[in-house]
Amino acid sequence: MTITYYGSGNPKERFQYFLDNPPATIAIDVETPSITERMPLGFAIAFSPQEAFYFQVYPEPPRELELLKPLLFNSQVCKIAHYALFDLSVLPLVPHLTGFDRSNIFDTNTAARLLGRDRTALSILAPEVGMIAEDAKSFMQKHKATNMMDCPAVEVASKCQMDAKVAFGLYLSYYSQIQEQYAAYFQVEMQVIPILIDLSMGGLSIDQRARADLEAKLQDEVEFYRRQLEQYGVEKPGSTQQVGYILGKRGNFLPMTRKKTQLSTAERDLEFLDDPMAAAVLGWRQKDKLLSTYISPIAGDDRFYTEYYLDTVVGRLNSKNRNIQNIPPECRFIFLPDNGCFTTGDYSQEHPR
Repeated sequence: MTITYYGSGNPKERFQYFLDNPPATIAIDVETPSITERMPLGFAIAFSPQEAFYFQVYPEPPRELELLKPLLFNSQVCKIAHYALFDLSVLPLVPHLTGFDRSNIFDTNTAARLLGRDRTALSILAPEVGMIAEDAKSFMQKHKATNMMDCPAVEVASKCQMDAKVAFGLYLSYYSQIQEQYAAYFQVEMQVIPILIDLSMGGLSIDQRARADLEAKLQDEVEFYRRQLEQYGVEKPGSTQQVGYILGKRGNFLPMTRKKTQLSTAERDLEFLDDPMAAAVLGWRQKDKLLSTYISPIAGDDRFYTEYYLDTVVGRLNSKNRNIQNIPPECRFIFLPDNGCFTTGDYSQEHPR
């Protein structure tokens, strides 16, 4: 199975027809082993809620992929995706498709949020247009698999093409409402998506010499706090149970955790204590987190990569899979601009949505 047709026409004739007569709109869905492993297994192109092609690209992509340029590289063709930030970041990894047009896109996930949907998973929205889509987790559980590569290729193809068809159906349902109510805002957000993809793929250069110096400094500070805590009888600074027990023995009043199983050692509870042990615990936690979460894991890396995305509820810019937004100011000097300087801007604290 390399190319599979899902529709009522003749596969070869329909394929050639769409190449010769590029439609105004197509829907795209990409299958990967998992949401975190961005290796394309295949992708589907739907030309309506009833007709789609699936292209299996792993382990060998079909030669016909190059023929898709009139569709995918054409700025007059609107590309629908349900989660464009994901699908459009994976599609360029498919041979012959690097550089496809991203200037004309419609993200049905964003549209659903703007139109007031609280839950926007494709499997939840599909019944709105009289269709059924299966979420990836249920699909893999059904096949007793841990990722899509362990599922039957025929079933993966069927799921992918159906997801593309559902996205097309949602587009037909949402388009007029978006144009009437949110046209200007929606267009801005669609223009932001390719920029976020490029930022995610580009990453930030890391000054490894500065990183190593900071790592050594933090290791010394972590060790300093650890020795301090040893004097108070704390053998495991990371054990909230041990820390809470010893603080309690020292006469500190601490509330119970939500489950009422032990004393709370949350930062909000420790920062008001006068006990120097509490200050040492907070100091150890801060330095150890900087070291273990941000500094040590990027040793040897040339660049720091993250995944930017727009929060689907309020539209705020977020970062995940190495959250660069949470990196403390005292650590940011290890990142270098590619062109000599960083540009920063903050237009508003209001949620765009």
